Amino acid sequence: MLIIDAYNLLNVQGVLPMHLAGLDLVELVSLIGHSRHASDRVLVVCDGHLSHLAERLSRQTADPVQVQFGGVELLFSGVGSEADDVIEALLAHHAGSNDVLMVSSDKRLVRAARRTGAQPMSSDAFLRRLTLDHDAATRPRSLPGSRQTPLNRDSLAYWMREFDLGEPVESAATPETPLENEQKRSEAEDDSEVTETPQERVVDELLVRLIRESRLSIDLVDLDMDRWLREHPPE
Repeated sequence: MLIIDAYNLLNVQGVLPMHLAGLDLVELVSLIGHSRHASDRVLVVCDGHLSHLAERLSRQTADPVQVQFGGVELLFSGVGSEADDVIEALLAHHAGSNDVLMVSSDKRLVRAARRTGAQPMSSDAFLRRLTLDHDAATRPRSLPGSRQTPLNRDSLAYWMREFDLGEPVESAATPETPLENEQKRSEAEDDSEVTETPQERVVDELLVRLIRESRLSIDLVDLDMDRWLREHPPE
């Protein structure tokens, strides 16, 4: 269960990014509904009472008034009471429970949470958590298997020309299309294939001397093993 000190949380300054700054109660409920706490029981405790219309509908009393909104329970302290008193009463009611998270930076409530076995969290830390959850939920997701590949200079020049954006400063040449660029790269890869070059034949000087001394008619070409293997491949 999550218990939130609404006044303390909504008056935190300098924590939320610009696109979330200036939260009101309705926006807070929306953020909670899209956070990791969406499936938790959430009690947002507020000072005072409801609007005049809601007061008539709820038959205003001195007791706290509870309403459901956006999957969250809004609990108003009522006339002559403070949200801190209601939160302390809730903590005492759930004393000993190990699944109560109380959000407030009020020292009095932090002490009450620790005294009853609840886990306190500062309002600053909770707002940062909501921001992380919100940004993660709204971040664009890449298609499966897709990846971002930066354009090379020629492709960049081509697309800039297509959209009438001029020419890249560093590229004054006429840009090639991406297809032409890919063909050129493929041809370069073909040309770069390693080809076997004939190596200079090494002649054993000792063998030459022995042939000469034997006075036999032997051609050194006939002793070329590489040539012999080419002419007589193994079956």
